[in-house]
Amino acid sequence: VATGFFMFESSPRDAEMLDIFRCTSRTACPGQTHLKSSVCAENRTGLNCARCEKGFQGSSDGSKCEACSRQSNWGVPLLLLSSVPASGLLHYFWNHGKAAHVEAIE
Repeated sequence: VATGFFMFESSPRDAEMLDIFRCTSRTACPGQTHLKSSVCAENRTGLNCARCEKGFQGSSDGSKCEACSRQSNWGVPLLLLSSVPASGLLHYFWNHGKAAHVEAIE
């Protein structure tokens, strides 16, 4: 398979009609030098080699897949989970003193 083109690795290479696709990126589809080599660039997979393999993410310019960092991604979920009880406490203290001053009129 030539540079800039994609063919599923499971597709037969000896058929009369081949399913070959043009890649969106020549760097994602570097070409196949022999039948055992991958059609996709290192750490890439899927149709047109468009996805990064598990454990990898696209680089900032999208040209390659780099290993994911081991940083914890708990910041946003923790912030969201802690905001629920915090808003409940705020509501309680905001309205706590006001409820004692309500008078019923007949």
